[in-house]
Amino acid sequence: MKRSMLLGIYCTTLSLLMLEIALTRIFSVTMWYHFAFLAVSLAVFGIGVSGQAVYLLPSQFRIEKIRLYSFLCAVSGLPVLAVSLYINLPLEISYTSLPVLLLVYIACSIPFFFGGLCVALLFSQHPDRAAHIYLADLLGAGTGCLLVVIVLNTLGGPPAILVVSFCAAIGTVFFGVHPSKRILVGFIVFSIITGGLLYQNERTQFLDIKAAKGVSQKHVIHAEWN
Repeated sequence: MKRSMLLGIYCTTLSLLMLEIALTRIFSVTMWYHFAFLAVSLAVFGIGVSGQAVYLLPSQFRIEKIRLYSFLCAVSGLPVLAVSLYINLPLEISYTSLPVLLLVYIACSIPFFFGGLCVALLFSQHPDRAAHIYLADLLGAGTGCLLVVIVLNTLGGPPAILVVSFCAAIGTVFFGVHPSKRILVGFIVFSIITGGLLYQNERTQFLDIKAAKGVSQKHVIHAEWN
């Protein structure tokens, strides 16, 4: 196993922990504070399902595809961003709002599923390097917990998800067993798009939350995150 794989795990777990913590802040705004814990359950659900998938379907989920799973982990941050901007839930959950809750749960679980696949595949294929993989896992997760504080204070909730996707995309580059121009070009394009969106948001704030707790936020003049 190449050392770059460990860097890939580092970036992946960094992005997953950042996403989980960012979602607790976003959900506490767009829904109600008790829904913040939803982020913890969907993270455990997504990662748990990925582990079961690798164990039960080893022929379908192979280590040769780890770069694809990492890329999907990065890209799947976009539907999470859409959910954080436009979807909110009222205080009282009814049968009519259950489909919305299910949509939130599924969409936000996808990055954790694909990120979990990367971790599970390395553990299953390289048990002799389990200690090194686990070290990279913990270091990435710990760094993500610290980095998300800076990102939330600087950029805000929804824009932080773009940073999460960017960190996961860095992992995709490291997972490339045989780095190619296509990987680097794709990463550069993804970086330019992400940077462009963040720059435009600084000028127009178009990534502000549109509705919270069932109420439009058009009346809000200024908002800050911490």
